[in-house]
Amino acid sequence: VRGRINIGLPSDPEEYSSANEVENKGLWIQHSFAQEWNTYKEECRPCEKSKSWWDSECSSQEKSLRNARRDLRLRKHRAKLTQRTLTNLLRNASPSDNLTQQIETLERTMAEHRTAIERDREAVIVAAKRLKGATKRAKREHFDHILTETHQSRIWDNVHWTRPRKQQASVALTNAEGEIVTEPNAVGQLFQEQFTPTSARGVDMTVVENMQQTPERTFPAISALEIAEALLNTSNLSAPGPDQVSWFW
Repeated sequence: VRGRINIGLPSDPEEYSSANEVENKGLWIQHSFAQEWNTYKEECRPCEKSKSWWDSECSSQEKSLRNARRDLRLRKHRAKLTQRTLTNLLRNASPSDNLTQQIETLERTMAEHRTAIERDREAVIVAAKRLKGATKRAKREHFDHILTETHQSRIWDNVHWTRPRKQQASVALTNAEGEIVTEPNAVGQLFQEQFTPTSARGVDMTVVENMQQTPERTFPAISALEIAEALLNTSNLSAPGPDQVSWFW
């Protein structure tokens, strides 16, 4: 870029004849830099795995999961083709054809495919669990490293990581059968049955009679000194209460 700019620009700034020429040279420099940048830059391809904590173990486990899913898809496709071949053979066979051996072979192949499909499904589940464990370990190591490298004066900037997940602000209403109620009329009826029922359940007051009664406790007499101490910190300008006793002494 430097060589191209040196060739296209005059050595003496006074050689520019007008402001338009200076502007044109500036645009030419901008175009030269952009062209060189587009020629030698590396393409960045962000994807869902473009995380700062993603490491080689996560990539390896993700590749294993992708291969396990591919094997499962291929096995299902082969089983589908075998089943289609067996169906066509049974459909087009005549009573005089001796297809017992072919049918047994296809049925045995289908049984092998079913066993392999179950095995591949288990492999997919295991690979998914390993990927989940790898991502959890990678996140833990990454954020532990950040906490270790963070200065003590900035450690509180990372507290938001420990915040709990935001809960829903509302809860769905359900009736006695467990069904979610959303209609306004049904919601009103549900509230009425809950808080103001038309047929309230009776209360058996005999339980009060069976309760053990404790003896009445005596209350010590209140002295004038205790009243004076209680009123010591009150305002003398407060209005009297229902007993018409003023605070003014």
